[in-house]
Amino acid sequence: MKAWGRLKAFWRRGSTNRYAVEDIFTPNKPATHTYIERTAVDELLSKALDTPGKQIVIYGESGTGKTTLVRNKLAAKDGMLIWTRCMSSMTFRDCLIDAFDSLEVFYDLQVRDRSTTSKSRKAGGNVKLVQGESTRESREEHEVTSQRVLPPSVTPARIASEIGTIGASWILEDFHKLPLEQKKGLSQVMKIFMDISADYPSLKIIAIGAAGTAREVVALEGEMKNRVAELGVPLMTESELRAILTAGEDLLNIQYDKAVADGIVAYSSGLAGVCHQLALNCCLAANVFETAETGVRIGWKAFEKAILQYIEEESDTTRGLFERATKTTRERKYDNRRIVLRALSRF
Repeated sequence: MKAWGRLKAFWRRGSTNRYAVEDIFTPNKPATHTYIERTAVDELLSKALDTPGKQIVIYGESGTGKTTLVRNKLAAKDGMLIWTRCMSSMTFRDCLIDAFDSLEVFYDLQVRDRSTTSKSRKAGGNVKLVQGESTRESREEHEVTSQRVLPPSVTPARIASEIGTIGASWILEDFHKLPLEQKKGLSQVMKIFMDISADYPSLKIIAIGAAGTAREVVALEGEMKNRVAELGVPLMTESELRAILTAGEDLLNIQYDKAVADGIVAYSSGLAGVCHQLALNCCLAANVFETAETGVRIGWKAFEKAILQYIEEESDTTRGLFERATKTTRERKYDNRRIVLRALSRF
């Protein structure tokens, strides 16, 4: 009877809003509707954001939710964000110009004031025109010609001042992709941001990167030691991954079978990105494309399709990882690497 009661509650359940499934399970963009707070990391980030002059480096494995954490935490604080997405081909100056271009800073090239006066007469009713009403209209025009500040004007101090003036934070996403010699310049910019924090208390650089990013920043600019908040975003726990699925169930009016939910959590291996992808694949395999009118159960067949789709989409990458893991540099009596991998798989 208890199981039947839960089942009836499921069929009646449903969000009052309708959502596209791609807006709920988002493997390729930061989550909003299914954002799960992670108390320890959230508190550390909040303290760092509230500490004037403290610059922030957020690091962790790909797919653990670093960008999602930053977006949701700063959105809650109504903070304005300047985003620079780093690439391996970018230089230190490219990053400065990208941020400055996002600010859209202009200066007045020409200012011109002009006044005009016009007269008109209006006849009143059936009387003669000479008895009409005379009006005098004056108009003043203020014309400003502006031009965007040119790249040669960009300096680290100018960037800091402009970002601080509007109360924004500068986000450097994928900081780890920059060449080592270019990271040195950006580490020094962090020092400038820290130095002028007396004038702009909320001024921040938040660098998001892979594991090892934080130690690079400190090593490249020694004065940043103890002045950078190094926040590691760990793998998600099983309960956190299940919370993502539960949030999605409520918004889409669906329910994953227990075996399916267990499978998604197990295969995700602590990565939010994988959890979102498998949950999305399951919905698509069950023909759920938006919030369902009536409850939809997602069973094992949909899960099997979801796994196969994931493997096919990642096939070449997975094969490359396997080949690199089993590559031998010299002939041995036993192929130890394959033996170890086979034993781990069976275990």
